[in-house]
Amino acid sequence: MRRRIGFMGLAWALGLAALLGLLPAAQAQVGTWATAGELTDGRVAHTATLLNNGDVLVVGGEDRAPADVSGVLVDTVELYSQLGNSWSTLAGTLLARKKHTATLLGNGNVLVVGGTTSSGATNSVQVFTPAMVSWQNVGNLITARTGHTATLLGDGTVLVVGGQTTGDTYLASAERYDPVSGTWTAVAGMAAAREGHTATLLANGQVLIAGGTTNGGTYLASAEVYDPSNGSWSAAAPMDTARVMHTATLLPSGLVLVTGGFDGTTTLDSAALFNPNGATWAAASSMHSPLHAHTATLLTDGTVLVAGGWQFDGSYQVGSLPMALPALAAATVGTTTL
Repeated sequence: MRRRIGFMGLAWALGLAALLGLLPAAQAQVGTWATAGELTDGRVAHTATLLNNGDVLVVGGEDRAPADVSGVLVDTVELYSQLGNSWSTLAGTLLARKKHTATLLGNGNVLVVGGTTSSGATNSVQVFTPAMVSWQNVGNLITARTGHTATLLGDGTVLVVGGQTTGDTYLASAERYDPVSGTWTAVAGMAAAREGHTATLLANGQVLIAGGTTNGGTYLASAEVYDPSNGSWSAAAPMDTARVMHTATLLPSGLVLVTGGFDGTTTLDSAALFNPNGATWAAASSMHSPLHAHTATLLTDGTVLVAGGWQFDGSYQVGSLPMALPALAAATVGTTTL
């Protein structure tokens, strides 16, 4: 049996070096939620990118009706306006895709990379220009990939890491995109091929890669750090447990908070803190509920809001993903005071 968690008001009080705890149960329902209208197309495995003007760009994904196991890829693009509290449909992406990435570039444009199409993993890359409300094809990835990560680096380039390519082969390779030339350059690859990992830009400009799955269905606890200044990778201490579909959030202290995930057998409620000074991990307070495929957002007061996600009991099939999920079209926005 699977259970989808629509919203959890879990807020984390952050100390200088460690997590102090969660909200008490009596405060679990802080804040309010307001309906923000419905997307024209219900979708999962899409992206949502905050633009410089405060609007949110939603791209691609898959529409899965409750009885539809296979799903239908979505090529539509929708824009949420905070001022009007409304959605509008924009020009499509030219290619229907899911499990892609969408990265806000320094010039305000959005880079959409890779993903899964009707033909499998793709190397297609497109750029959305909000000022022109238009799409442009740019240089293709060197390697087609889906389920990868994309991180905007301090020099304005974008680091794409890992994922899977056609044939379900996991990738250790990495590439960097130059928005000035619109081209990709291969860089050194990770020690371990992985998909479903997290990539977090650290305060020192390096990138932490943690967890994921690899060839043979193995779940990973390992972590690696990429240094853009010399293009090299270094091993970090492994996490306390293997995790996939977890979250990794950079805190104001410079530490990285990792929450939840799936370890191959169980959905996790545990959390851990990564310290870039020494590349080590420490345990943090556990969440109130085990979650994976959730989100974790750093709020302006320094706390972290954990929302949504999935829980699975013993009937969960190891290595499988939720199937025949309803594609929820309703969108909500929320505020909380802690």
